[in-house]
Amino acid sequence: MIKQYLYPLNPTKEEKAQTAKELKDFKTQISLGFVLVNIMWVTAIFMLQAYQDVLGMKWPLGGKLNDLYFDQADLETANVVTLHYEYLQLDPIGLVFVVAFIVVICLMTIGMLMHRVVTLEQIVADTHLTKKEIVADRPIDILENMRVAYRMDKTKLGDKVTMKEKVDFFLQAEEAKLNQTHFFNTM
Repeated sequence: MIKQYLYPLNPTKEEKAQTAKELKDFKTQISLGFVLVNIMWVTAIFMLQAYQDVLGMKWPLGGKLNDLYFDQADLETANVVTLHYEYLQLDPIGLVFVVAFIVVICLMTIGMLMHRVVTLEQIVADTHLTKKEIVADRPIDILENMRVAYRMDKTKLGDKVTMKEKVDFFLQAEEAKLNQTHFFNTM
């Protein structure tokens, strides 16, 4: 693995020239793409400003009563009152910017939540409450001993002890037992 992937490359002159040419082409393509996207953006903003009256939407809330009149030309509809409301117009440019910002904020929130979940997964995966060699040998005995130790050690440790402190106290007791057993087995 180390020899194949981690040693520096020793390219020939032709490979260096080819890489330099490809990087220049890539730079040219990215620059051209950036210029084209900016041209399209400026054109879209200009079009939104030029056709604001056509593209603008009426704001449905808060209409102002502009006119109140009777149509007296026709005797059948002379007693009908006609109300004419004037509504505010939504600017299409402002609407585009607001929608774009809402989309960006939603994407950032989703990304933040996904990042927090992945971080939590890493923390949970790397956290070990007990030593692996003790648990791997006899897990059921360890759980039973922890139950007994928890009941008995309430008086020794007190009530305001964190779970980490309880586990550390239990592990120290287990290590002392293992060391004592190992000491007697070697004699």
